[in-house]
Parts: sequence; C-alpha cells; structure tokens
Amino acid sequence: MNMSCNKMDFGKLSILYVISIYKVGDGASSSVNMQINDNVKHDYLVVAKWLYSSEEGLNIMEFNKHKLEEELKNHRYDIIHYVKGTNSDILIKVLQVVHKLGQHIPVLTTVCQNPDYSYLLLSPYELHHSSHFVFIDKASYNTPIISFIPQECKSQIYLISDKMEKMTRGLVYQNRNDGRIIFGRGSTLSKCPKDMFEVFDKIDCPGKEFHIVGVAKNDNWVAEEAKKRSNVVMHGFLPYNQWFEVCKTFDIFLYQLPVYCHASIDGTLGLAMSMNIPVVYYGCEAPKERFENGKNGFVAETKEDIIKYANLLASDFELRKKIGEAGRNSISKKIGTSETRIQKYIIAYQRCIETPNKSFKVPIRYYWLYLKRAWKRVLREITGIYPRPQI
Repeated sequence: MNMSCNKMDFGKLSILYVISIYKVGDGASSSVNMQINDNVKHDYLVVAKWLYSSEEGLNIMEFNKHKLEEELKNHRYDIIHYVKGTNSDILIKVLQVVHKLGQHIPVLTTVCQNPDYSYLLLSPYELHHSSHFVFIDKASYNTPIISFIPQECKSQIYLISDKMEKMTRGLVYQNRNDGRIIFGRGSTLSKCPKDMFEVFDKIDCPGKEFHIVGVAKNDNWVAEEAKKRSNVVMHGFLPYNQWFEVCKTFDIFLYQLPVYCHASIDGTLGLAMSMNIPVVYYGCEAPKERFENGKNGFVAETKEDIIKYANLLASDFELRKKIGEAGRNSISKKIGTSETRIQKYIIAYQRCIETPNKSFKVPIRYYWLYLKRAWKRVLREITGIYPRPQI
C-alpha cells in the first residue's frame, strides 16, 4: 500500500478495477465508469478479461500478464475493486500476478445483481480472496444464501448515477391529444416474461400501444408475437441518447418481469421515473425497493393487478401526472445521491484495507450448493477454458 492505514487518505486511493467484460452500455461496465467519474480524486486502472469498447480517455487494458506485471512493478495499488458480472477467471489471473510479485492487495467485491441467481453465485475462490463485499440492493444484501458473511464484511450500496436526474431536469409530463396511450418497457430478452403480451391484450384501453426497447426486431419470440399485433412497436437496441428520446414518449411504463430473475433496482426503471412517467411494476423483489405502492408507482402482486393498475392510469391523466411526479421526487429519498454512494464506498474501502483478513468461514453446505448449481463453472475453473463471449 502507498502509506500506512492510519495516515491513508481514503478519499484518494489507487484502485485497480477488475471486470470480466468491459463494453460501453453494459450494466457492470457502466457501474465501473460511474464510480470512476464520481471519484475523480482516485488514481485507477481498469483490467478487463475481454475488452470490447470503452469510453474515450478511460484508463483500461485487456488482461495481459506481462503488461500487468510491469504496471504493478511501477505503480502500487491500495485496493482491488472486483466488479462481478459475467463469470470468468479474471480475478484468479490478476491475483496470480499480484502474488507472484510478492504483493498483497486487499480485494473488495461488488456483486452486480442478486447473488442467488445461478450465474452470479459467489465462487469459493471469490469468497476466500475478498475482504469485503458490496451488494447493490437490499434484496441481494439480505438473501439467505450469503447470510454466513458477517455484517462487518459486507455493505449495501445502490449503484445509481445522478446523471439521469440531471438529464431529465425540467421535463414536464404532457397529456397526449391524439387518443393514444403508449405503454412502454425497456429490457433485454431474458427479462421478458412469456405472458407479457397476454397481459397487455387484456388492458381495456382503445388507443393503447405497446413500445418495446432492448429486444432485437427479428429472430426471437417477442418479435414474432409483436408481428401478430398492429399496436406493438419494436424499437430494437438503441444507443442511450435514442433510448432517452423514445422513453420520453411513453405515457405509462409497464414493467413486467419474471418473478425470478437477476434484475436489481434497475436503471431502466429509474429513467422512466426520472421523466415523471408513472410505473406499473410486477416481478422480482429488488425493483420494489423503489416504490410505496399507490403513492409513487404501482406494485402488482398478480397479473390481474397489472391490468387493474394499467386501466386505472390509462383512464386518468391527473393520476398519471401525480404518480409520475411522486416517482421522480422519491428517487433521492429511496435510493440516495451520488454523494451518499461515494461516502459509503469510502467506508467500505476503509474496512477492506484496514481489516484485509476477514473473519469468517464458508460453510460446507455452500460448497455442495455451488457444486450442484454451478457445475459448468466448476468445469471451467478446473480447465481454465473460458470462451470469449459473442456480444
């Protein structure tokens, strides 16, 4: 480390960010970029196993053992910040280089989305070599599967940028005068439940349209179902600025997700709320942390509730406006600000650096569970073969 812990300025650290995939627009990549932009006082380097694209000026490299060795010889890092998204052996490879040089750098691991979701299970290696863990919503922090991690070794920090609030400042929710009500959603194909069109079809609104962003326009079941309906518009994949403009046209954000999926509190949902667009939500637990049902949005517990709340909002502009404005106003209260997030990360870094030797054991039952649910990953860990993802 650069200095002794009792003299260290935790607001100015040298941070080695480690990530499997770095690609502009990817959720885990965006969280790394957001933290770098939030913490401009920190020195940093991002090391990605697979580098597809990056923002201009970002200090990043695709993993190369010899280049990383030279970097670590010439620059001492206070902490490794491992951002766990797509599974790979990147943490293993980085730590092998660190240990070869006789260095000991504590590891803080941020788990993107729910650690109970199959491909986000923390591996025994990750558990043994991380000194502190950050979970990005309350549902993840409290999930029983990682309850053996003691409170002092984990934190809950929402990874939401203030960028959306600034970009949407001054937007006014308008009443449409063309007789249409646009229900919109934005998500990947994996977050589209099989019955979402059936639910939409049952909404009693003559001028309804369903606009879908984030799913390819061809060669998938959503596109095929959309073609059967004249009131469904597929926008495909959009750059952020175009997604921003399309989202502004929505009257109601109809966000139905599978009950069991890997969604966190969801930046897509946050953009709609920042734009004063009322939300009807149904699905897994983490996004519910944004809402007080009936006050700043509607949380449906059944498919019938989705239809009921959609009909209620579609028929009443003043209610849509009221719920939408309450949604926007609740973001900083529910989720916090960038200043809150920065301070929480500083505390997490301090805990990680000052107590690098964690004081807990991984129970035997977790090893069995990991072997049962992640056996394909175990094979990759044994063979060291991780095919480059096709993105």
